[in-house]
Amino acid sequence: MMRIGKLDRRISIERATETTNDFGEREQSWSVAFSCWAALTIRKSGSTEKIVDGYESSVQMVEWTLRHSSDSITITTADRVVYDEKTFDIIAVHELERGVDIRLITENVL
Repeated sequence: MMRIGKLDRRISIERATETTNDFGEREQSWSVAFSCWAALTIRKSGSTEKIVDGYESSVQMVEWTLRHSSDSITITTADRVVYDEKTFDIIAVHELERGVDIRLITENVL
């Protein structure tokens, strides 16, 4: 169980919505589903490399731990985390202790 004092980062969980523009093309936009307090843990020191859109990019792996709530149980890998104007793609969602904490494994492409 995560002590409440360690939840010292205010994060936003964003969800994508898809609309169709005037030309019939699909467009994806992100909006804040909810905000909450979380603990930040750097999963790997340094960063790893990943091919993104044909280019080699640095990727930082980060874990976020947050309290179980009616909002947090709706988080999926289709959502993303925004913190300090940085966007983190969610690659895994784990329930640490039933009804207590949720852990998000995320990556930030630098």
